[in-house]
Amino acid sequence: MYRSPDSPHRFFCNTMTTMGTLTVTNPVRSDSMDKTMKFVRFCSNLDFVLHRHNVNINDVDLIFFPIHYVEHFYVVCFNLKNIAVEIIDNNKIGEAVTSIYDSVPESLKDNFVDYMAKFNERKSRQLRNARIVRLQMKWRTNGNNKDCGVFAMNHMETYMGNGLRNWDCKFTSEEGNEQKKQLEKARQIYAAKIIYSRINYLKDRMLIEINSACEK
Repeated sequence: MYRSPDSPHRFFCNTMTTMGTLTVTNPVRSDSMDKTMKFVRFCSNLDFVLHRHNVNINDVDLIFFPIHYVEHFYVVCFNLKNIAVEIIDNNKIGEAVTSIYDSVPESLKDNFVDYMAKFNERKSRQLRNARIVRLQMKWRTNGNNKDCGVFAMNHMETYMGNGLRNWDCKFTSEEGNEQKKQLEKARQIYAAKIIYSRINYLKDRMLIEINSACEK
């Protein structure tokens, strides 16, 4: 994949990377697997996805973890170049990180910090001392869970690790008809890319169904 020499080396995990590896504070949603086993699974999942794309973690500047929890998508980004741990979420409801996310970001941070200790002890220590920051983008919404997946994909696509400075995700800062149109357009673009992707093994069947629907 082409990357500008001025751009950070970004790596994007998928939601499967963290599935079954995080410890939450909500007793209703907790599971019986202990933290050690969850960490082992996390390491295995992350090793697999890095190896699959032939990427060395020491060459990565930004690593993105999309999180799907309680019917909501958001992103946790670890900046390995300018050490930072950031939550990127379109939902602006709530203040304290711990009260909103059931300690999912903290659990992910613990796992990733321990994972990094195997490859770079200095960065692991720096990440352990880093505070988790929830970025307060001007285009955040009040409880829009319908479009959270579109927001999450856009945030991974456009975020370059500079905080809010010079970050333009192309969404208007006010909720309303204009933002709805922008989100719908983004949804169509992402859907088309997914359908036509060479790794979409259902592409042919989906195209047949699309063509059939268009002919009606």
